Amino acid sequence: MTYSYEPLEDIFLYSYASSFIEYTEESERIPYIMNCNDLYFDFDEWNDTEHFKLNEIFETDYNLLTESKEYFFGCSFDVYNNTYSDRLATFLFDFPDANEVDFCDYELKKDLFYVSSEFLTEKMKFSIKKRNDFLNHKKERLTTQPKQIVTALENSLNWQGQPIQFTELTKALFETKLISPEITQKEFFKRMKQFFNVKEFDDKEKLKGIRARSKDLTPFINVLETSLNNWIKSKD
Repeated sequence: MTYSYEPLEDIFLYSYASSFIEYTEESERIPYIMNCNDLYFDFDEWNDTEHFKLNEIFETDYNLLTESKEYFFGCSFDVYNNTYSDRLATFLFDFPDANEVDFCDYELKKDLFYVSSEFLTEKMKFSIKKRNDFLNHKKERLTTQPKQIVTALENSLNWQGQPIQFTELTKALFETKLISPEITQKEFFKRMKQFFNVKEFDDKEKLKGIRARSKDLTPFINVLETSLNNWIKSKD
């Protein structure tokens, strides 16, 4: 089954597809017969009746698909979101040289017409709008992500000290409440590690070690103080 499979277009599984084909063929045939035989036929009345029948058939198939949580164009966003990964995988299998951005483009171009009631039409419009918003957001994130990674690398520094020194520095900065005081200590450590390109380590364990000190409580802070004092005294 291809990624572009649409259940409501499947004439073997759902009544709406075959009924819509019959309606289309008949609506094209009737005017021809009328002209050839010079017959009067109230086409508008016939068309309204057929539309009413199609509405009922569509609603039945719509409810069946919705209850089974199957994807179809116009399904609820929850169903679309839950089936997105599987449909993407099928798309990438069908088109090996494509990527997820291509998939989003294909999905955004899709537009199907259903003969349905005014209520269901409006309901599907909201679902399709939410689907398209999701696809546009995902496409934007996918296309800007590489730039964000480059920017992050350019705006970072490389830590050359020991993890215990880094922990002492980070904890001291956190306790001052002068840098992003609204975030938690866990988040503060996470961002500091990212900024200084520090490999992950157990900062809780390092903090326990610092708090257990009885002599020379802040060796790295002392190194910073000495370095700054030396710079002041040198007057370069």
